[in-house]
Amino acid sequence: MEAFLLSFLFIIAVAVDSFISGCALALQNISISWINRLKVAFASSAAFLFTGKLGEVVLAVVPAVWLESLGAFFFIGLGIFIFAGHFRKSAEQMDEDDSGHISGREVWCLSGILALDAGVAGFGGVVLPYSLWTVALLLCITTFLLLTAGHLLGRRVHRSSTGAVRMLSGVLLVMVGVWKLL
Repeated sequence: MEAFLLSFLFIIAVAVDSFISGCALALQNISISWINRLKVAFASSAAFLFTGKLGEVVLAVVPAVWLESLGAFFFIGLGIFIFAGHFRKSAEQMDEDDSGHISGREVWCLSGILALDAGVAGFGGVVLPYSLWTVALLLCITTFLLLTAGHLLGRRVHRSSTGAVRMLSGVLLVMVGVWKLL
């Protein structure tokens, strides 16, 4: 049960930025099609898997105990970093052509921004009790679902609530890091 909870928190913490992005886009009356949401989810999953495989190489050289502790501090640091709000791009800037839709190059820009967190998290994901492929698949599904849910909710929510939701990603990553230290 502990392994499942840890992995669940990890996946939610990494994917919650998709929810925030979906809300932010919808609050600006910018839409994103389901196929483009799928592209964003795939990019995040691919970035996680790539860096996770790099993490496995490091695990072969560094003792697992050290890597697990390092991973815990890494999650805390990443959570604080996200909590502080660095590397954020506003929804107004995302729709470069003012079309009211995220498409073309804009999809890849959004994918890149969301894949940053997933890619960084992939390196620490090697300490999770499940295979990287399983976590990457679940991350892809969760990213798609949260981006969709955020977009749907963003249509109905007042703009002031996104600040509290944005902090959730950082809080969850800090929780995963603290959990790993215990």
